[in-house]
Amino acid sequence: MSKGLVLTIGDAAATINPFSGEGIFYGMAAGLQLAQQLGVASAEPNAELNFRNELKIFEGAYTQRFKKHFRNSYIAHQMLRSKKWASLTIKAAARDREVMSDGAFMMFDEQSISLAAIGKAAIRGIRK
Repeated sequence: MSKGLVLTIGDAAATINPFSGEGIFYGMAAGLQLAQQLGVASAEPNAELNFRNELKIFEGAYTQRFKKHFRNSYIAHQMLRSKKWASLTIKAAARDREVMSDGAFMMFDEQSISLAAIGKAAIRGIRK
């Protein structure tokens, strides 16, 4: 979150995955993304960086990059608070590597999960 020439990223900006509780990845991703943006902006001929503007551009791009991921992680967190959904999900992950992989990438990467994948996981969790 930016205010003037100050930018907070990672845990300081409350960018913590609601599904896993992990936050280091998001701080590192933000730092890298901001450095790349500032590097590209400063490489332009006769560039005089307007840092306030660059921080606002970064904030919008970062929010767009992770919006779906954080929304899906929050929904997964809420669903897994239900014993029934948690049980179905654990069973599905035990039966299907794809379900396990999707869950792991959602917890520790940028991946999001589609409604189709959630339905598939639920069906596989129900099957014996």
